[in-house]
Amino acid sequence: MSMSHDSPRIGLRVARVIAATVIVAAVAGSSASTGSLQGRPDAVWVAAWGAAPDSPGPSIAGSTVRQVVRTSIAGSRVRLRFSNLFGSEPITLGPVRVALQARAGAIQPSSDRAVTFGGARVVTVSRGQDALSDPVNLALPALAHLAVTVHVPEGADASTIHDVGHQTAYFLRGDAGAGN
Repeated sequence: MSMSHDSPRIGLRVARVIAATVIVAAVAGSSASTGSLQGRPDAVWVAAWGAAPDSPGPSIAGSTVRQVVRTSIAGSRVRLRFSNLFGSEPITLGPVRVALQARAGAIQPSSDRAVTFGGARVVTVSRGQDALSDPVNLALPALAHLAVTVHVPEGADASTIHDVGHQTAYFLRGDAGAGN
């Protein structure tokens, strides 16, 4: 079964948040629309959501996780940072996708974008390190619900998490749509 654009609440649970940060290209102090930020020399990268890595978590190898996060500001591009600070060995992530949430675990198909790391669809994050994605063009309104979908084909015995996550996450075994 795949995690489609209209994904039902399969594998739903309120989960500890995978330690990650969403970074948005925005113009500080500006109320400009997201479309007008592209290519502006005064656009800067601003953290729009984050979960600090604070402890090791369970293995998520062989799973797809869709984490829905609420960003703070508008922007025209998105970057993701994933942490393996508490991992017991390197962890492979990918494919990774971002999209605006439609409802529950479903996404708005027209906003679905692939995320790359140095041009590659898959990245291996060394133990104790983090990985920053390439910029993804995605018009993101302020206070958006952004769905981040990550397939973990292989990885460590432990993942890195933010232990007191109050976000809803969707888990499925295998590559459940992150590669769409």
